[in-house]
Amino acid sequence: MTRTTHKTSTPGSVTSGFTLVELLVVIAVIGILIGMLLPAVQSARESARRLVCRSNIRQLALAVLSYENARRVFPPATTGEPDKDPGSFDGATRRATWVVKVMPFMEQQDLYSRYDDSVSPADARNAAVRSVIIPIMLCPSDSFNSQPFMGSQGTESASFGDNWARGNYGANSSLAFLRSSPTEYDYWSGSSPEGWGNNKRRCVMGFNTAIARRQMNDGSSKTALLLELRAGISAFDARGVWALGNPGSATLWGHGGSTGNPTDGIGPNDNEQNADDVINCPQLREAHGGALGLAGKGMPCWGNAPMWENPLGQGGSRSMHAGGVMVAFCDGSARWIDDSIDVLPSTLDSLSLWDKLLLSADGQVMANSDF
Repeated sequence: MTRTTHKTSTPGSVTSGFTLVELLVVIAVIGILIGMLLPAVQSARESARRLVCRSNIRQLALAVLSYENARRVFPPATTGEPDKDPGSFDGATRRATWVVKVMPFMEQQDLYSRYDDSVSPADARNAAVRSVIIPIMLCPSDSFNSQPFMGSQGTESASFGDNWARGNYGANSSLAFLRSSPTEYDYWSGSSPEGWGNNKRRCVMGFNTAIARRQMNDGSSKTALLLELRAGISAFDARGVWALGNPGSATLWGHGGSTGNPTDGIGPNDNEQNADDVINCPQLREAHGGALGLAGKGMPCWGNAPMWENPLGQGGSRSMHAGGVMVAFCDGSARWIDDSIDVLPSTLDSLSLWDKLLLSADGQVMANSDF
């Protein structure tokens, strides 16, 4: 006779396992921990990107200083036909930027030898060169710098062609605007007191000209050489294009508080609605929620008139870092400059700290501890 046995639980024993409530609590705790750690991870990553950005702009500054050591003068911010308005948006009137000029000093000799300076960068003969991504020109915090400028997509830039590579660093040019009209805010021409001839407007690298080290009366450690720029946020936004000498592309103009128009483009990451004179601005405004929408993205521009009535003249320093920009100085150092730096009030007789950093011979006292 077969006997059937049955297993019974020992009195007092407890079956192990998670209840649904306990599982939900564990998931909630893990979620909280991830939420606490994620900002720290993101902060650490941004700190690393800032270090790379600082290294890049410093290496570029050293290349510019090597150029100056060899030529006894800094490279011009941008070049062009001397009888043409430097503020013209016509790509055919422009030639090489400072980036092209210093290529032999930043291990880009082959690229330099392929550039044809007898024609503009918009010419088909320079199409292959202008499309080259130069890693040292890119700040890793800017997610837009991998998108090339496509001139054909812009209503005002169709003649420029496509596939222009981006960059994030621009030449410190002048607190006047890049226009050759005799107004109080404009660069004008030659040694005119309205522009390059005025030591309260002249920075370091101008249009077809630049200063020599002996003209830097304020000291190399107190004079900005290169500043951060943001890459355009649309394919037809020409900002941050290293081969294009327009303000905001590879150069900075009218970017101070005293000698640019005091209502726009007055400091780092300025969000005033008319802060940059940018090609295709009306189109950009339409694509990004109007003037306020574009300003809200940190990339405002002047767009109240067609570009042929309002020549390109102004471009300021911007970055994707929170709260400031990287600036390289004429001694080869690089420093973080906070958005809160003193910009206004600023006059020719009493310049703001920001303006003093930009000008090369303003003659006004400033200590290194001030910034």
